This record gives sequence, structure tokens and C-alpha cells, in this order.
Amino acid sequence: MFYTWFYRPITEILSPIGIFVLWVLQLLASKGTKELWKQRRGIYRNMLLPSRPRVWIHAASVGEMTAAEAIVPQLQEIYPNCETIVTTMTFTGHKYAQKNLNIPSYMLPLDFPWTVKRAIQTISPTVLVLLETEIWPNLIACAHHHKIPVCLINGRISQRASGGFFAKRLYKPILSLFVKFSMINEQNKNRILALGASPHRIVVHSNAKLDTLLNRVAACKKVTFLDPLVSHVSGKHVLVAGSIRHGEFSQLIKAAVQIYEKDPNAVFIFAPRHLKRVQELVDQLQIAGFQVELYSNASIAQKKVVAWVLDTIGDLFSIYQHVTVAFCGSSLVKLGGQNIFEPVAWKKPVLSGPSLEDFELARDLLLRYEGLKIVYDEQDLANTVIKLFQDSEKRQQMGDQAFRALETVLGGAKKHAKEITPYLP
Repeated sequence: MFYTWFYRPITEILSPIGIFVLWVLQLLASKGTKELWKQRRGIYRNMLLPSRPRVWIHAASVGEMTAAEAIVPQLQEIYPNCETIVTTMTFTGHKYAQKNLNIPSYMLPLDFPWTVKRAIQTISPTVLVLLETEIWPNLIACAHHHKIPVCLINGRISQRASGGFFAKRLYKPILSLFVKFSMINEQNKNRILALGASPHRIVVHSNAKLDTLLNRVAACKKVTFLDPLVSHVSGKHVLVAGSIRHGEFSQLIKAAVQIYEKDPNAVFIFAPRHLKRVQELVDQLQIAGFQVELYSNASIAQKKVVAWVLDTIGDLFSIYQHVTVAFCGSSLVKLGGQNIFEPVAWKKPVLSGPSLEDFELARDLLLRYEGLKIVYDEQDLANTVIKLFQDSEKRQQMGDQAFRALETVLGGAKKHAKEITPYLP
């Protein structure tokens, strides 16, 4: 009832405003993105009706695209006769899909009733696959109305999303329209059960994203674009702080000051989660007394740089191979953490703050294998990094143990892909 009497009417009322805004953005957009803005209105030009079963996979952005990157080849291997397309919410996700997935990529329409209806009728999928947390009520209801099976694959529900009166009232009727929930662990299974999902439609497999890590490692070992940065940090003790948020900058900089005082051979690489924060981070590092440079300037940097700021998208994973210790951000503030398995794939010792609600399985597994250290503030972080910089044997032990933990949870992509095939003819 909450969907019928609140969400749908509200989105119908707001749709003229939303469509007008999209139309204006389309007019102002560069030539290369005009077509993408049209797709946000549900307009997909030159898309033919499928001549064979079509699987529509939706992944929100780059993070979810890595799951698609693992699942799509497995699905095509299991069911080679199907056609697969992918949609995303962001331009960065679209670019990632074009680069890494050998399938057509489009933008998802806004979740207004008539835009999703147009998209469903144009794309005409055999099955709709939503990755991770992508639950769009109007899209799902429209697919169900057109008798299109809807699956949540590599599913996860954050602790924040699983609680609350309104969340349950909204999600329960929508979740009843899914034919399958293929979740990444028992905790996420319990969360979607609490929101009203049918127990007999739920299965659990490991996170498909993990299956891409070793392939990405092999590919990244061949790249040369990191050479300018490597030439500056080679022979140093390197701490990378990856996917850090605004609220963590001060704590991380204070820790870096303490580390550098104890170890003048230390170098720091700061990777903000959002590029709009790059200049702010640079300013704070300069105030703290560091010689700072942008990663994109590594090829022309002349001075001795102590703090590098990553100002590009998609290079952090490759950089992990050249660091001594990795800290995964969004964790010293209550934002759920970041993927701590990425540096593990390089056998690096991993540190994180206590907020890892979105990666609880990875946290518990790595702690059990003693491949992860939780730090609680800047002093704890500084002390831990200093000790690891001084103890190469401990670093090696942590990295090896963490990698063994990762090996125990590989293989999920194929299992998730198999959950889709019963709904293909």
C-alpha cells in the first residue's frame, strides 16, 4: 500500500519537473553525452527488438559494474544463446562498462512510471537483473506487469537501509515481485528477509566482485602508466589511504605527520572518494607542512614529494601493488567502509577504521585469518603503520594470511549467473 498510495503517486507528480530538468541538461550537454541524457528519459534510439533471449542487467555505477564484469562472462558461458545489455546510473559507470564489458551499455531511466514503461517496452528483456542494492519500485512493478521476471543478483542490503518503518512499508510489496534473491552472505539474507522478502526465493553465494580481482591483478602488472609515480616512491615506505571521505582528512593527515616524524623515508598517497574534494585535501596537506603533488603531475614533478593526491578515477587498484601498507577509508567515519579485499589481492597488509558495516563478511573473514587490523583513531593508525614499516616479516605475514582468506570466497560469479538461467527459455 505504501508503494501504491505514496511512492507511485509522488513520482507521477514529480515526473514533469524531473523530465524538464533532464531535457534542459540534455540541451546543455556536450555532443557526446546528449544521447545518454535521452536514455535517462527512457528514450533508446536504434535499439531493435531482441531476436533471442535478452538479459537486462542494471548496475548503479563503477562498483556494481565490477560485479557485472564477473557475472556476464559466466552467464554467456552457461547460456551462450542469450543477448546481454547493461544499464547504469552514472557516466563513470557507463565509461567503465564500455571499457571492460563487451556488451552494449546504456543509462537507466529515472524511476518515473512512464519513463520506465517506455524503457521496458523498448528494451523488451526476457529477464531483468538488478545488481546489489538497485531496488527501483516503478521499474520493478512495470517489469512485473509485463510478466518479466526480476532477480536481485549479488544482492546486499546495508544495515542502514534494512531498518526503519518506512523502509519496510515501501520494500515489502516490491520485494514480493522478485522471483529470486541471490545474496552475498547470510547477514544480507537476514536483512532482506527483515524487509519482507520470501524465504524460499533467497539463496546465498559469495560476492561476485571478488572473482575479478585476480584477473585485474594480472592485467595491472602489465601497465606502464604508473611508471612516473613509481619512480618517485620506489625504495620508500608507502602508505596509501584509499577511498577516503571528507570527515577523515584531518585524522589521516595528523597520523601522517606522526608517521613522517618517526620515518622520514615515508611517502603517502591519499585517494579521496570524491574528486571534488581533491583541492580541499591538497590545501589541508600543505597547511600541515607536506610537500604535495597531484598524481596526474607525476611525470613532470621535480621536487621531493612526500604526499601525493590521487586525482583520477580507476587507478587506485593498480597503485596498491606499489605500496607498503594500505588503509581503506570511509571507515573512520560512519559510512560503512570500502572494499578491503582490493589491497588483499596484492597481498598487502590492510588497515581499516571500525566502520565496516557494508563489508562485514570481509571484515570477519580477514580478522579470523589475522590479515586485517582495525584502527580506531589517528594515534592508533600512526602507531600501527610505524610498527609495520619497521617489521617486513609482519607485513609479509599479514599479506599472505589475508590472501589465503580471499581464496576461500572465490567462485561466486558463476553461482550467481546460474540463478538467472531458470528464467531464460
